Amino acid sequence: MKKLIFLLLIAIGFTACSKSDVFYTSVYPILRVGAVVEIESKEGSDVLTDQIFEEVIATSPVKAGDRYICDFSLYNGGSVTLTHAEGETQLGTFVKEPASKKISFTFGEQTTTFDVAYYQEEGVEGRRTKFVEDLTGVYQDLYPEKGIIRIVREMMTEAKFTK
Repeated sequence: MKKLIFLLLIAIGFTACSKSDVFYTSVYPILRVGAVVEIESKEGSDVLTDQIFEEVIATSPVKAGDRYICDFSLYNGGSVTLTHAEGETQLGTFVKEPASKKISFTFGEQTTTFDVAYYQEEGVEGRRTKFVEDLTGVYQDLYPEKGIIRIVREMMTEAKFTK
């Protein structure tokens, strides 16, 4: 009898803590997308810097007005909905390890990992969250002779930054 009650309690525990239970939701509305492009100063580097800057922003998976909605159903992740300003939505998953400064979003076969950082908006109290994607290696492969130092895409969100 004790064994039956023990098994029943375990079954109830698993049911109460199913993966589909969302216990926390974080929303990250995208305010703007920017880029940081650092190239060694050489002849023509200004033109290449401008070209890469525009390309990094144009190829961003999100634009101003889009939003990531992260539903934590596990301690380190869950489902994510990317809602575009035009109304289209994409469903995926995300992983954010506790105390980590990285978050990974997976939509279909594509996984993208971002550094989670903060920025200070002038005239706004408190720090806001930004997602930073390091594209340095991609552009060093595309332009091996151009002296690419650092290229990142920054997605500034409206969400308050928390550690």
